[in-house]
Amino acid sequence: GEIFIFSFENGFKLYKWSGLNEIFVTSNMNSIFIGGGNSGSAIWINDNMNKGITDFCDTFQSSPLLKSKKFSIIEIEIWGFV
Repeated sequence: GEIFIFSFENGFKLYKWSGLNEIFVTSNMNSIFIGGGNSGSAIWINDNMNKGITDFCDTFQSSPLLKSKKFSIIEIEIWGFV
């Protein structure tokens, strides 16, 4: 539950774990999902890591992070702490 997402669209918005599920980060050979649930993923990234979609997400009780749900990825940085 120490994961969060954020958006700078229309001011800064921080979404912490809602506690509704434990779908934090999942992946398969075709994509990476951040968050999930019946409504969708907060962030979905394709297998080439150059396109994504943001949607309503139960994990964070978040709205789409952008006005346009589809986006292109120019650069990606992923951090992990142990």
